[in-house]
Amino acid sequence: MKNNKVLSADLIDDLIPKAIENPRRRINHNIHSGYNNQVQRFLNVLDYNSYVRPHSHNKVNAWEGFVIMRGELSVFQFDEKGSILKRTVLSDQGPIYGIELDSTASHCITSLSDQVVIFEYKEGPYEPDNDKTFSQWSPEEGSEESQSFNLWLKHAQQGEMFPSTKQ
Repeated sequence: MKNNKVLSADLIDDLIPKAIENPRRRINHNIHSGYNNQVQRFLNVLDYNSYVRPHSHNKVNAWEGFVIMRGELSVFQFDEKGSILKRTVLSDQGPIYGIELDSTASHCITSLSDQVVIFEYKEGPYEPDNDKTFSQWSPEEGSEESQSFNLWLKHAQQGEMFPSTKQ
């Protein structure tokens, strides 16, 4: 029998402090065995202050899914200029627990809880150097503006655009 992979409360409790200590304020815990797997599966643990830059993926017919395990999270989809097309809130209290996106569209996530844990899955294989294209209108990770952008996302709604977004 192959090794089973168990996603437990203990595992999550072990990952949360690692995410908080990480400079990016998040951490992935891979469930898949390698980058060549056809489906990439992992826990993504994010702190409230973690910034995930809007991006799209570089595969035709790409898809990406998120299932909330702990906390509350917003998933955003944007048009080419940075206007929010859709905001979906996932919560471990419901009513929405998961979403699967056509990830060729620009998208990002932000934590609405002190920490959030999601089960994330996407089409593989994973090619780190060619996985995503960052949206040019969005602030770079680590920049001062990225912190403001991330705080704005906490309350941003459909149709809105970040005030200092490059046009």
